[in-house]
Amino acid sequence: MAAISAIAKFGLAKFGKLNNKIFHTKLFNGKKALNSAAKKELPAAPKIPETPPREYTLKKDNSKYLYHLTTKQNWEQIQKSGKIAACEGVDTLKQKDVFMFSLENMLNSWSKSNNILSKDYLDNILRKVGRTGDIVLLRINAKALNHDKLKVRLLNKIFSLFKKGDFDNKYLAGENSGISYIYKQRKSPFEYLYTDNISLKDVEKIGESKFSGNVYSADSKKIMTNLLKDSPEKGFSFLI
Repeated sequence: MAAISAIAKFGLAKFGKLNNKIFHTKLFNGKKALNSAAKKELPAAPKIPETPPREYTLKKDNSKYLYHLTTKQNWEQIQKSGKIAACEGVDTLKQKDVFMFSLENMLNSWSKSNNILSKDYLDNILRKVGRTGDIVLLRINAKALNHDKLKVRLLNKIFSLFKKGDFDNKYLAGENSGISYIYKQRKSPFEYLYTDNISLKDVEKIGESKFSGNVYSADSKKIMTNLLKDSPEKGFSFLI
């Protein structure tokens, strides 16, 4: 009886294992079937559309005056020739331009962004002009300019291209000046390009200063203070 009982126990144990194996197999197969069905029923993930570049409405640049820095010697030549001559530069795609700026934008933003050539854009331009002579500030009647020939360039973008050595980039030719109001609102440092000569009748000298600094750095505050102190724009001095 004990022997039968042992065999019975063995049989029951074996049957239990077999039954358990069948149960787990069915359960596993059932899960596979459920998972497979679930995968078929799940909708495909929606494709996220690419964000298109934001477009801004172009508005006519409303600047009353734009400004140009040059040397005293060049100012004398401008008076003789009767014009500020547009010149080709290494960064103008063989386009002849006159470089100008908004005085408010220069004083607000040009000293607050580092670039690869100088501690700031204002310092850089004052060194570039001042190393060849006394600096003269010219005021240009922007209302007299042909706005189809007036372009703008972000200085951060320009110097980024300089750093890469990309002097063939189309951006160097400038953007439509109708975007300038956005750059003014953001206080982004930017410059103007005028793709033609500018008549002397639309230009006046409003300031002069000796260069103050060295080959590595300009005393921007002192130079700009001197340029504006006797000018119609001396009210901008608080921005220096």
